[in-house]
Amino acid sequence: MAKTPAIESFKITCEVEVHNLGPAMVKLAQIEGLIVTGSELVTTVKSFATRGHTTHHVKAEAYLEEWLKDHPTFRAIEAVNHFKADGRTSGACYTALRVLSADGRLKKLGEGMYSHPSVKALPKPKRGKAVKQPKKQPDIGGSDFALRLMSRNHGRMSSATMKGHFEKDGRSPTGVGPVLSKLMEDKKIKRVGEGLYELTPKKTDKVKPNGKAHDAAPVETAPGA
Repeated sequence: MAKTPAIESFKITCEVEVHNLGPAMVKLAQIEGLIVTGSELVTTVKSFATRGHTTHHVKAEAYLEEWLKDHPTFRAIEAVNHFKADGRTSGACYTALRVLSADGRLKKLGEGMYSHPSVKALPKPKRGKAVKQPKKQPDIGGSDFALRLMSRNHGRMSSATMKGHFEKDGRSPTGVGPVLSKLMEDKKIKRVGEGLYELTPKKTDKVKPNGKAHDAAPVETAPGA
């Protein structure tokens, strides 16, 4: 059985102004084989461009001042975000901040920080009593440090023990050997055993009660000599 041939056609959509509709319909009817199947009225309302600006019934200053009732202290970025959420610009927010700050309805606390004038500044924290730091011992040389260690240890100490004290005090333990050699050279200490040293006793003069040294006893002579 032979297939029925397909019939192909086009639907043409055109647009014409109302006052030209009659002449256009006449011309369309004169076209052979063109059948006008319907028409539709299209209404277009032209609007003027606002350049992205939206007019708000409430001015930016009044809008910000109303927001201050629930935000007595705030950062500028918080107010900006509130403006943007309502379709307002960040520039309008910063302008409102300047206006309110200038006429005293807003108080600027610092960089990007504001508060309502009714908010009292927090009192400065009271200074507590300063904790006395332990007095740092003045730095002394290695020789004096070694002598002090020995005097506190009953005048005697081994080189190994002294190295431990040097290291604990932040000194190099390798400096103990040269220090001990210098002290023995100056006869301030002496070696009394293998690696053991003690302080050399200091020489003292006998002193009279009046503070003068004892004079030599007078030599007695026989009568008539």
